Amino acid sequence: MNIKKAVIAIIFILISLSFAQSLNGVYLLKDGGVILNLEQQADGKVLGLLTGQNASFELEGQLSPDDPNTAYGYIYATDSNLLFAIVLEEPNINMITFAILENGDPDPDNSETFVFVRDASAQAANPQTANPEPNTQTNPNRLPNNNKPVNSTTTATTEQTNSGSSTAPNSSQTNPLSQTSTGATAPSSQNPLAVKDPFIGTFVGDGLKLELIKKDESFIGQIVFNGNSFPVTAQKDNGLLIGNFQVAENIFSFSAALTQDNLRFVTDGTSYNLQRQ
Repeated sequence: MNIKKAVIAIIFILISLSFAQSLNGVYLLKDGGVILNLEQQADGKVLGLLTGQNASFELEGQLSPDDPNTAYGYIYATDSNLLFAIVLEEPNINMITFAILENGDPDPDNSETFVFVRDASAQAANPQTANPEPNTQTNPNRLPNNNKPVNSTTTATTEQTNSGSSTAPNSSQTNPLSQTSTGATAPSSQNPLAVKDPFIGTFVGDGLKLELIKKDESFIGQIVFNGNSFPVTAQKDNGLLIGNFQVAENIFSFSAALTQDNLRFVTDGTSYNLQRQ
């Protein structure tokens, strides 16, 4: 290759990299109730934490060598592992999860797609130092780091993801992310993507954003207002959401009423009309 061709090749590489977006950030499930933290490292490794109702799951993968906006890897759960592929299309991340066949291949007949939206007001927690719920103990199904991730979404059904079936993850258990899965009663088998309560989700309007997830019989989350975030705790009472939010050392009460996707948030006589995102 002569110098001119080499320079042209480098220019094309730099142009393609300039369009690449970082996966770093916090993403909220579009249907509500699940938070995805992603950390993209300099060597292309991608770490993550998927947090839902009473359960958290670690993610580990790497960027695609062909597309810096795409990553592939594994979701680790106590009872079973999954393969995942994520594609960044700002401000959304599309996540596809696959059950794993006995030979280590992704199961094309057992896959689901989820859409997450970047939360521009939040800062991603480091998945390596975060202290999530019960599923962060040592995972007996965790794969060694030298296992090969899926190569692309189009070849995910044919590319083998492990060097041999002896190291393939346990795929006989219930999919921990399946919306149709009943799972076990233990937190490790609960589905973090299954949304049942209408108050779970993100609501935005009148300059205010309310994010809620369910924890046991209560709700936790945050209010984002004027660029500041305030922690929220709440409970349902006769169809209303009654709770408090904390500003520095002060605690303020609020109530919220939900009509389909419209939420009326009232605090100290001031009301805000919010829409589900």
